[in-house]
Amino acid sequence: MIYSCKLTSLPDLSPLNQLCDLQASNNLLENGGLDLLPVSIIKCDLSHNRFNTFPIELVVLSNLKELTLSHNRITSLEGIGHLVSLTHLYLDHNQLREVPVEVRHLKVLKLISLKYNVIEKDAVSSAGQSIPAELFLETIVDHINLEGNTGLTKADVLKFEGIDAFLERRQKGKDKTLYGGALTDFSLFGID
Repeated sequence: MIYSCKLTSLPDLSPLNQLCDLQASNNLLENGGLDLLPVSIIKCDLSHNRFNTFPIELVVLSNLKELTLSHNRITSLEGIGHLVSLTHLYLDHNQLREVPVEVRHLKVLKLISLKYNVIEKDAVSSAGQSIPAELFLETIVDHINLEGNTGLTKADVLKFEGIDAFLERRQKGKDKTLYGGALTDFSLFGID
């Protein structure tokens, strides 16, 4: 754990080939501040740092299942599609205006949290929607949290292309959860 050490960069951690959980939150890490990382990492917390784009050094983490990049200054997720083992992605409190189409490569992604970004109905980089249909249609995501994105309403999201596949998947999950016990999260997108 390299927590709250005021680090501006990380050294070469690649020799730590048994490292599974990298906790480097509450530092001063910026883009380019990550050296070589061991591919053994399955959980990575880089929250509360100073990244302004997706840290491209992470693309080597082919086994990464959970990534937390909350409380940074991230405006772009270019490169995120390389993390094909990712199941949980936390991007709360950043400056994201949209989700890139390359999320289509995150086939096993189940949860994406985008709370308190600046996501609006329409995409900035294209004429489409800010959350691409590919996220709904080509992944197994069944939980999306959009709380605090003031330019986006539940009604907006429900008009997005591909949303029906997401809602059907979510309903099946709810049915299983209700059958097996109490379901605690009935919220849809965190904005209802």
